[in-house]
Amino acid sequence: MNTAIDTTTTAQRGWWRRNFGWLIGALLLGAFAMIAPYRDALREYAKREPLFPTDVPAGQWADYAGARWRLLDVDVLPPEGPLSRERPDATLLVARFEVIAAPGTVAKTLNRCQGRLSDAQGRLWQANQAFVSRKLYPQSRDCGSDDRGDKSWAAPGKPFRFVHIYQVPRAQVARLRELHPEIVMPSTDEKNPKAPEPGRYLRFAF
Repeated sequence: MNTAIDTTTTAQRGWWRRNFGWLIGALLLGAFAMIAPYRDALREYAKREPLFPTDVPAGQWADYAGARWRLLDVDVLPPEGPLSRERPDATLLVARFEVIAAPGTVAKTLNRCQGRLSDAQGRLWQANQAFVSRKLYPQSRDCGSDDRGDKSWAAPGKPFRFVHIYQVPRAQVARLRELHPEIVMPSTDEKNPKAPEPGRYLRFAF
């Protein structure tokens, strides 16, 4: 009886030794078959929606989409400001940015940028959804050229300043440091070597 048990055990061990490589290969192929479609789907989704932030410390520059970007500061407009009558529960934040285009990057490309504001809970506010007097903030609302047509634009190596304006609940001002102005550039032109990685965007601290 002992001999039979030993023979069976030896046969089982031999089978595992002979087939171990095949089993590992099958497991790896199965895992790849599951991961590859998910990875491709995630990449396609990232072309449409920003997923991967590049966090930029306060006052620092970041390279992105063929230019260097930085957040200069953020202003909170006073309660008696532009929204005091229409939206007494809201206030306006104004973020001032500076961008320097790299050689070969044109203002028209930078103008494709989208601005938004995020908080710690993941809520988003789109930029430039409210009017602020040009006398108060004469800078462009576009990221690469002056939207008033005065022929000011982001030339390579030349600093260009613009503002993004956000309308947020007034209570949010008490948690100002939880907010992050963001710059998002559509990344649909994969043939452009300066196009950002799909889904990549800038998220600034201040």
